[in-house]
Amino acid sequence: RTLCRFCNFNAWKYVATARSVAKSARLAHAAATLLDVPSVRLYQDSIFHKRPGDGPTPWHSDARMAPFDTSKMITFWINLQPVPDQEVGGTGLLFADGSHADFALPYWNGNDGHEYERLEERYSKTSHHMPMAVGDCTIHAGWTLHCADEAIDERMAYAVTFVDSKAEVREDASALQSKGDNEDRWSYSTWIEEVSPRRMFHHPAVPIVWPKMLMPKDLISDKAALEALTKLRSGNGKDVREAKEVLESSGTELAGGMTMTGNKGSRKQSNQINQDRAVILSPFSIEGSSSGSSLFDRNKRLLLLGDGHNHFGEVVSAFLCDELPTILADKLNNVQGRASKLTEEEILGETMEAIADAFEDIDTKGRLTLAPPSGGSTATLVLQLGKYAFVANCGDSTSFFATYNKNTGATEIIYTTREDKPELEDERHRIEEAGGSVMMPEDETSGEVPRVVGVDENGDFFWRHRHKPLHW
Repeated sequence: RTLCRFCNFNAWKYVATARSVAKSARLAHAAATLLDVPSVRLYQDSIFHKRPGDGPTPWHSDARMAPFDTSKMITFWINLQPVPDQEVGGTGLLFADGSHADFALPYWNGNDGHEYERLEERYSKTSHHMPMAVGDCTIHAGWTLHCADEAIDERMAYAVTFVDSKAEVREDASALQSKGDNEDRWSYSTWIEEVSPRRMFHHPAVPIVWPKMLMPKDLISDKAALEALTKLRSGNGKDVREAKEVLESSGTELAGGMTMTGNKGSRKQSNQINQDRAVILSPFSIEGSSSGSSLFDRNKRLLLLGDGHNHFGEVVSAFLCDELPTILADKLNNVQGRASKLTEEEILGETMEAIADAFEDIDTKGRLTLAPPSGGSTATLVLQLGKYAFVANCGDSTSFFATYNKNTGATEIIYTTREDKPELEDERHRIEEAGGSVMMPEDETSGEVPRVVGVDENGDFFWRHRHKPLHW
C-alpha cells in the first residue's frame, strides 16, 4: 500500500480520555523542562494506526510539517499496543541520533534530494527502543529525523506534540503550498487563519497547558459550577467525570479555586472592586546551582494570597503577588548557596528568617513605590520545599492544610493559621504598644469589623507585623 498509516488528529478535542492525557500537567511540565522554556502550548495529538501490509514510514521531522518558526518543539510517542523487537517485526520509531542539530543537512541540500536517501550513512548511529510495552513512551525533538519499518502486525500509537508558547506562526503557513510539508494541514487548518503571523497569540485550539492557568469558578453566578460540585459529591462515576470536565480550568484532580464575586458576607455589592489577589507557582523556581541539600533539590511550590482593603487596596494586593515571589526567591537562593555547609535544622531556621525578611522587605518596598498609601493588604503564604511546608501569615487571611483519604472520601483540616484580628487581646496590645488604636463597634450585630489606625513619628499611617513562620 502507498498509504503507510492512518492518522487521526486532535482527539483531545472530543475524547475525554485523550484530553486527560494531552492536557495533563505531568506531560506538559515534562515538555517545558526538556525544551527549557517557561511555558508550552499543546500543538496537536495524533492517533496512528499502522495496519499489516502498510508500507514503511519514510524519514521525516515533525517540525517541518508544523506552521511554526521554532526549534522548541517536542513529541511524546506512546504505545497503545505491545511493540516487539525490530528483529521480529516491531514497527516502533527509528531515530537518527543527533539529526535535530544537523543544520548542514537542510542548509546545503534543501528539503529533499540525494543526501536524504543516505541518512543511515550520514549519521553514525540510528537507535530505537523496541521492544516496548503498552504505555511505554519515546520522546523526540521536533527536528529529529525518524522513520518506521513496514508493518507486519497491527500497531497503534498515540502522539502528543508541544511547542514553546512563544513560537510564532510563519507567514507562509496558511498558504496551500507552504515551505514545509503539508501533512499537518488537516490539524491546523481550523485555526491558522485566525491568528496573526510573527506575533504572540492565544487560541483555544492550541492552548497553553503549562504552567497550568487556574481560573476560579464563581459560586454565585456559575450554575454549571454549582451543579458540578453537587455531582462530585454524589460519587457516581459518570457524574464525577462530567463534573471534572466542567471544573477542569479551576484546578487539578486534588483541588480547585472557587470565588464569590462581588459578595461581602451576605451582602451583594455589584459595583465593588475585587481586592483579592493570589498566585500559585508550581514549580517555584529558585535560581542557582544544585545545593547538595534535598530540601532545595526536590519539589518547590509557592502559594500566596493577599486581601486588599481600603482605597486602592487592590493595587497593594496585586503588588504583593507580583513582587514577593521574586524577593523570596532571592533570599532563598542565598540560603541555598550555603546549604552544603549547614545542618538541616540550620537550613530550616534560615528559611524561616528568609520568609519573615521577605515580608518586611515587601512592606518597605511598597511604601516607597505605591501612592497614595491609603490602601493595604493582608498576606498569607504557603511554601513547600521538599518534605517541609512553611506557613507565614500577616493579617486576617487564612491558610490551612487538609488531608484527603481516597478510600473513605473523607477530608480533614489538620492546620489553620490564626486570623490576626485586632479584637484578640495580644494583637490589640501589640497595636497599642506600637502607637495605634483599635476602635470596636458599639453594636456587635452591625457586621462592622474592628478598625485599626496607626501613625508613626512622621505622621504617616503604618501597619507592621512580624511573626516567625511556622514549619513542619
